[in-house]
Amino acid sequence: MKNYWNKFGLIFNVKKNISWSKSHATSPIPVKLKNENWRIFFSSRDETNRSHVGWFDINLDDPSLVLDVSTKPMLKPGPVGRFDGNGIYASSAVRLKNDSLRFYTIGWNPGHVYPLFYASIGYAETDNNGKTINYRSTAPIMDRSIHDPTSVTGPCVIFDDDKYKMWYVSGLKWITRKNKHLKSIYHIKYAISNDGLNWKRNGHVAIDFKSSRELNIARPCVLKTEQGYESWFSYGYGGEYQIGYAVSVDGIKFNRDVSQVKVIKKSNQIYENKAVCHPFVVIHKGKKFMFYNGNSFGIDGIALAEENK
Repeated sequence: MKNYWNKFGLIFNVKKNISWSKSHATSPIPVKLKNENWRIFFSSRDETNRSHVGWFDINLDDPSLVLDVSTKPMLKPGPVGRFDGNGIYASSAVRLKNDSLRFYTIGWNPGHVYPLFYASIGYAETDNNGKTINYRSTAPIMDRSIHDPTSVTGPCVIFDDDKYKMWYVSGLKWITRKNKHLKSIYHIKYAISNDGLNWKRNGHVAIDFKSSRELNIARPCVLKTEQGYESWFSYGYGGEYQIGYAVSVDGIKFNRDVSQVKVIKKSNQIYENKAVCHPFVVIHKGKKFMFYNGNSFGIDGIALAEENK
């Protein structure tokens, strides 16, 4: 059986000559521009390990050529004490009716003991595809709750059936492992909103663990199709991530595909010989393209694969 995906390899490396981008290009978010190019937003870390958000442009007809790169971050960490004061990530983007972009962001703060942390969801808006930001939330629009007791993070948001729908990472608890190290347990829940800012959640689990060994399900990408909804996501057993796949008729409850035909798997390439993670799938000229990260959450950059039709 032929592979479902053809891999292009790494298409973007971190730019260590830029002060805010010393390591990682994680959590790619592809957004189509009017000139048919794609702007790929990503998060990168500075010399103190704080995450910033920038972007680069490519044409998917020739993805080996980077056309443009932001020379300064679109988003940088907020003031000390705010929910994103220790770092900010972008996780999802929605094109609004006025053609501006709304980014759903992740802010984090460290806990009193490593690796404990607190994550919550904010947003930012731009009317020039990320060159400048018009508005940025100073407080979370989603935070810990009775349904998500330790964190909320990694949202994927789409506008569908006149509603905003969100699939997000819900932190359940922290456990102490045999090596005395703390480990966070999380999976994917579902929320809905009329305006994309005020969210209703009832604890509904959209993508759940498939075994008691599994500890983490992270950063889903959900794609609406004629058949329903497809989702790609990261999952793991407490170490490096793999990519999983699930389908749903209604977008509320997903069934995980145990055959894993439509996933990217790690290879012997040095950037993905331990892990693959943070998938984001788009459709370009009738074919699916997956942007994703490899080892250590994208420490080497962003890779790309094309659907093998």
